[in-house]
Amino acid sequence: MMTLRQVAAVLIRIFSIWWFVDAFVVLTSLPADILGIANYQSGYLATQRELSLLMALIRLFLFLGLGVSCLIFSRPLAKCLTKGLEENS
Repeated sequence: MMTLRQVAAVLIRIFSIWWFVDAFVVLTSLPADILGIANYQSGYLATQRELSLLMALIRLFLFLGLGVSCLIFSRPLAKCLTKGLEENS
């Protein structure tokens, strides 16, 4: 039987893998965004594509950072999240 702390650690690891997968989805769409910026001559559309690219890069680095940190610190995070819950079991 798994303890509550082990279940929390497994769930944190699953979410960290999900963040990695979502970061790679963003990574596959980046070349199309960069090509779109290079092809558009209109100032408004190029600016809109640049903002879209900036948001995609922020999302990429945020999800990669979350995935790495949650994967590395999954046990301490699980211990912190289940601190007062296992004492009553």
